[in-house]
Amino acid sequence: QLAGAALFDFVSSSVRRRVAEAGGELVPFAPPAAESVGVDAVVVMVGLNDFKKILRGSTSPGIFRTDIESFLRDMREQVGPECMVVFPGLPCEVMMLPEPLKTVATHVAGFYDEEKRRMAAHQALVHFIPKPAFEMWTRAAERYGEVVAQDGVHPNEIGYKVFAEYVGGELARIWKEQAEKVREGR
Repeated sequence: QLAGAALFDFVSSSVRRRVAEAGGELVPFAPPAAESVGVDAVVVMVGLNDFKKILRGSTSPGIFRTDIESFLRDMREQVGPECMVVFPGLPCEVMMLPEPLKTVATHVAGFYDEEKRRMAAHQALVHFIPKPAFEMWTRAAERYGEVVAQDGVHPNEIGYKVFAEYVGGELARIWKEQAEKVREGR
């Protein structure tokens, strides 16, 4: 619970700052009563662990699509139909896996990212955020040091911070575009 709360505080402060930088409005956070909790957006990282399912022969792009659609339905019951759902692309190029495993994982992640992109194109309030450019990770590593955890796959604390900043900026851009459409009557 403490780790989850810390991650929420970190990500929410990063998103609030990015929204403000994009011209949005900062609203002080006061936890509402449990029955009136509204969720503006949910960021869903999915696909990387499905790679293991491929190796076991227990998934395919079709099964992945069905699983994500089922997950979205279940999540909408929890967060409501007006909640934006964001699926970021998986930045596998930064992983420290041996070749050819790294190349295979990157290509598989690309297939999963394409499924997420297709889903976002056909569902309201679902967005796909492309993975950040590899150069972003290179600059972050030059500035902060290592960005990948010891497992060689997942981001470390710095890597998650860098990724949260990127996703927060993209989320702010999406909200700004939506606000402009509303103002223009589109």
